[in-house]
Parts: sequence; structure tokens; C-alpha cells
Amino acid sequence: MNRPLPPPPDAAATGRPTLADSTLFIERALVGDAWIAADSGETLTVVSPTTGEPVGTIPALGQAETARAVAAAEIAFDRWKRKTAGERDEPRARPHRDQRRRPV
Repeated sequence: MNRPLPPPPDAAATGRPTLADSTLFIERALVGDAWIAADSGETLTVVSPTTGEPVGTIPALGQAETARAVAAAEIAFDRWKRKTAGERDEPRARPHRDQRRRPV
């Protein structure tokens, strides 16, 4: 599997839309547990439907990357289906439990 890539440069520095948390603006594809670029290095431009202006790029993933994504999804599903209902609910329930523990 590909090694995770560092986050892209600050969106403000690239002239693209800015976010309060610029680490959320990732121009990669999540495959398994890694953010990847296309093997070919090619990208597709994402255009705002409102303004028609480019807002970023995404990797132009091909057959090999798609096969890796499907394999990663199959592994994740196999792990998920073996969990109990309580374990499956854990990520959703966690923020609510944390709020109950917070001092008022």
C-alpha cells in the first residue's frame, strides 16, 4: 500500500478556497489508510458549479488504483462485519460520551 502523503500546501498560498482548517483540503484519494495520488501522476480539475472557477484537483485514478481501493474496502468490510452492534456504534457514540464527561 502507498505511504501516506503529507497534506497539501496551505490553500490560501495556492489561490484556492480557504478553510478554517486548511488540512481538510486534501487533493488526494483515500485508499485504505493512505491518501494517494494517481500512479500516473495525472489529475482532474474540480470546478465550482456556482462560479465555473477551478477549486482544486483530484487524482485521475486508473484501473490499478481502483483495484487497490476495492481490495481495501473488502478488508475493511470483513473487519466491520465481525464487530458487535455496540462496537459498530462506538465511533458515533463517542462524542456524546465525551460531552457527558466534560465538567460544566
